[in-house]
Amino acid sequence: CARDSVFEFGNPLLLVGPTGCGKTSIALHLAAKESIRSTEGEPTPVLYSTAIDFSRQYAEAVGADDLPPLRQEINDAPILVIDDRHLISDKPAAQDELAARIEDRVAVGRPTLITCRRLPSEIRGMRPLLVSRVVPGLTVPIATPSGEARSQLLREIAVHIGLDIDR
Repeated sequence: CARDSVFEFGNPLLLVGPTGCGKTSIALHLAAKESIRSTEGEPTPVLYSTAIDFSRQYAEAVGADDLPPLRQEINDAPILVIDDRHLISDKPAAQDELAARIEDRVAVGRPTLITCRRLPSEIRGMRPLLVSRVVPGLTVPIATPSGEARSQLLREIAVHIGLDIDR
């Protein structure tokens, strides 16, 4: 069954896997493909942020009593990627704000990609509100490539960068 967009299967899209397995690369690749697919020509912007950067921007906006611009930027982004969500498990206010932004985006059908080391329900300190906003989407486990898959990836990277290597 051919699909136009991975987001037809669920939004938000959560990529879960260990450090170094390629979650961020996959998320950015999918965001780029969606960016091109959604306009059939000129790519739409992708807003990328680590969860730590989101938390910092949120704290700065709260400190300046100026949340609306941050909310609007996130809500209006055609495609949003939030990386390393597990790193804000000790920031409950930022988690609640992120949950609200995800809810708003999903309600209007804007693609959202999130990466995390483990399932949100398995992370101590993760707010139930944020967990409940991510779980209804599509969760994809990502494993570190091994064996022939790793060799194939290395060959493709070598070709891409013009490096001549033997088998």
